Amino acid sequence: MPALIVSSESTPRAVALRERATIGRGMESDLVVPDPVLSRVHAEVQRRPDGYYIVDCGSRNGTFVNETPVVKERRLQDGDVVRAGVCRFTFVSSLPDSAADAYLPPTASGNPKLALEPTRPGFGFGQADAGLMQLSQAASELSGCESLEEVLAKAAQILANVSGGDEAGIALLEGQPSTVTPRASFNRAEAHAPVLPPTDLIRQVIASETAKVSRLQNSDAGPISSICVPLKHMGSDRTFGFAYATRFVGGRGPLGYAEETLIGVLAHLLTANIEAWRAREMETANLQARSDLKVAAAVQQQLLPPKAFTSGEYEFAAQCCPSLTVGGDYFDVEGGTRQICMALGDVSGKGAGAAMLMMALRTCVRAHWGKGTLAEAANEMNKELLENLPDDRYATAFLSRLDPASGRLTYVNAGHIPPWLLRANGTVERLTSGGTALGLMDHSIFDSSVVRLNPGDTFVACTDGVVEGLQGSTLGDDLLTSLLQQKAPKLS
Repeated sequence: MPALIVSSESTPRAVALRERATIGRGMESDLVVPDPVLSRVHAEVQRRPDGYYIVDCGSRNGTFVNETPVVKERRLQDGDVVRAGVCRFTFVSSLPDSAADAYLPPTASGNPKLALEPTRPGFGFGQADAGLMQLSQAASELSGCESLEEVLAKAAQILANVSGGDEAGIALLEGQPSTVTPRASFNRAEAHAPVLPPTDLIRQVIASETAKVSRLQNSDAGPISSICVPLKHMGSDRTFGFAYATRFVGGRGPLGYAEETLIGVLAHLLTANIEAWRAREMETANLQARSDLKVAAAVQQQLLPPKAFTSGEYEFAAQCCPSLTVGGDYFDVEGGTRQICMALGDVSGKGAGAAMLMMALRTCVRAHWGKGTLAEAANEMNKELLENLPDDRYATAFLSRLDPASGRLTYVNAGHIPPWLLRANGTVERLTSGGTALGLMDHSIFDSSVVRLNPGDTFVACTDGVVEGLQGSTLGDDLLTSLLQQKAPKLS
């Protein structure tokens, strides 16, 4: 006797087929399925001389055989799986009459009537509540986790429970280039045994960007059925991971549309929790980074000389204001009555990376600025920085030595913005002589020049941030020159 095998939570159930049988959500159908996706009379199974046919009765959401849409009608073959809405029925061409009769409750007219049987738990009136309860409980459990790892581990277990699977897992796309990385798994038979991702299904999911179900597949443990659902970033279609489950078929039937629907909803819950935890982790990392930068800024400021001090007849004033918390600009002054060494430097780049290279520049300058002639010292600094700075980094610097007794200022301008020498009589000189930036070229040659500071003269040097902060590099330089000329009498 031909029949439709309807899977249930406990055991499959057979529904014998006679001449015709209609399927739908309306009470006028022979097989009533309380699924709002179905039409009142959704489809009909008809017996014809050459076999049984499934006929779509103009349903709104379609009838499928082996996941292929039925266009008007299709002949059923032994083992075909019919899906209408969330319900699945397996057509078998032969079933012992005695076995079939046991499943056929008599009707008032005495004629057998097809039994009502939702295909999977979680659907139908009472069982829909059970599915919603599972998802509601899953949302509660995931929101109560205290780390991303706990979220993933809990999600793998929930995934197995919701799908009725024997194994389940979560894999994320990580690294550059992105690779599928298993992050959590649940094995019902062996608690600590890893669950390998279904690579073939994952390839199909990546290619189609939709969930995929492998209804029946041979394995060493027997026939299995697997499902894989993509995890996509909220508000975009970019896949960042996969949720998957596997069931050993046995007498329970393969995974299908119902499980796909439940796992799809669970995937949205999981995605929301993963992104929430990643946001928390990023915020924690940002807070830690800001805290570390504050410490680094304090250390950097501690390495600078006092902002204002006097040495003999000379008054010094300086300030460092990085555009970020830390930066690559610095100044330094050291010496006494016989010689005062001064340096102003600017490492290419900004932020923490530039700040670290600034430390290397400061150490290098302090190691050489008092040795030999200033030009020789600049050459040694250039060699050392070529060895220690990355290839794409360099430093501009203004290096000088002041003889307090004579006012002689010997200097080397290594690619830096030329400082201003504001004479007491109102004239302005720019100190340009020197060479290229430090750490830029292997065979750079540096020359030193000498100017004399007279009473009332003012020497001003700055990094490019001051000039660019006015009106850009060219206009800013002219504007700063004009401002210094106006303020020179007050500065002196």
